[in-house]
Amino acid sequence: MNPDDIEKLKDCIRNKKTARRTIKRDLMLVDFDCKTGLRRMELARLVVDDIKLKEKFVIVRKGKGEKDRSIPLDEMITIQLKEFLEGMAPTARVFGLDARSITDLISSWAKKANVKITPHSFRHFFAEQLLEKGVDINIVSKLLGHESLDTTSKYLSLRPGAERQAVNRLAKSDIEDQDKAGEPALLELKNQDEKPPADTERHEAGTSHHETIQRLSHILADSLKIPSALNKDLWQRLPVEFEPGIYNLTIGQVDVNETGELALHNSAVGTGVDKPHLMKAFFDHLSTSGDPRFAELTGDSGKLKTFETKRGQYAKLLVKLYKSMLDCFAGTGTPVHESQEYQTGLTKDFFISAWIEIIQKATGDKFIYNGWYKPEVIAETGLLKLQCGGFDLGYAENDEALLIYEQQHKDLIKQYLKSTYFEEISRRYRELEILVAEIKQGLTVFGDKVNLPGICELCSETWA
Repeated sequence: MNPDDIEKLKDCIRNKKTARRTIKRDLMLVDFDCKTGLRRMELARLVVDDIKLKEKFVIVRKGKGEKDRSIPLDEMITIQLKEFLEGMAPTARVFGLDARSITDLISSWAKKANVKITPHSFRHFFAEQLLEKGVDINIVSKLLGHESLDTTSKYLSLRPGAERQAVNRLAKSDIEDQDKAGEPALLELKNQDEKPPADTERHEAGTSHHETIQRLSHILADSLKIPSALNKDLWQRLPVEFEPGIYNLTIGQVDVNETGELALHNSAVGTGVDKPHLMKAFFDHLSTSGDPRFAELTGDSGKLKTFETKRGQYAKLLVKLYKSMLDCFAGTGTPVHESQEYQTGLTKDFFISAWIEIIQKATGDKFIYNGWYKPEVIAETGLLKLQCGGFDLGYAENDEALLIYEQQHKDLIKQYLKSTYFEEISRRYRELEILVAEIKQGLTVFGDKVNLPGICELCSETWA
């Protein structure tokens, strides 16, 4: 099935003047079946509790042959489901339609969109996509719930150009080798108009150039990440006290003025590629592709720029939360030290661990469990310390002080769980989560195109 026909069908659904919830349901049905390949009856039987959002998979109960199976869910469809299922009871039918109604619904939309699509078309599309990506036919068979490989083999008719795409993906490049060393670095793209140097390696335009640009798309997609409190690099350089000055953190440069106000200078979205002209070429291909899915990623109002801005706002919010928590204790006379300093008082870990717990809960998870709070004697000093998991919260000379530390820690968390910080972090994280999934999907589709969309200056030159 042609992906363009699916888009035509979805456009028809979006433009229909009907109840908003009905439009969302119909779009969700199409997207979900394209990503899972369920049969009509399986879609009809599916209940909310069968979809495990945290683990990112769906349980298909009593499929053909009365057998259960599970199908992993990708990031984008998980986010869509999270929003769609909100407020629904665990036993509720996900789509609220029987098998016959699903057939009638899709047939009706297909007729209006003037495309040849049935519910089974989505299942066929799911199988084709997996096989085109080189997934083993045995795995495809298992995901589809087939009892025989003979049944699965009918999906092996790949679309034109798929064979070349599969071979192209075998190629390796220096760009990928750079990326393997760790998370791609952020590159300032201020100089992306720079022309390639005279000794730049040559290549045949349309061949290695094609592969290089599309690999850049995949690398950029992999590099898009929301700042996570669980990333030690994020908070390792946070200070015990914010004095006026400049703090170079992994999320950007933080400036603190004389009044204590924070300003965060966020890095531009980019990759660890040291050739700005390639990044310019990449963005030129996106903007001239003629496909709104790619063109909308670029420009000052494009999704990549929006992500850059929102990521900076989110990172600044996290730093402001941490500073606010430190300020709560600023006038109490309680000393605060670096965690490795054996002195009575609280440690940086006291605030970092509470900070992580608040952020994790705001993003739908948790970090601290009650059993984590434990006292321990430091033999060489005679002091006691309060541990919370792997964090040393504070040092004291007696058990009573440690009990106070524990209660202060719990009270601090409770206080900020009711704060506007918590609400804003939750809201901004959700916005970023959806935006990242949309951008990644666009970049991945672009990177998988058989023919390189758009044009750039390098297409008519021999520079790489």
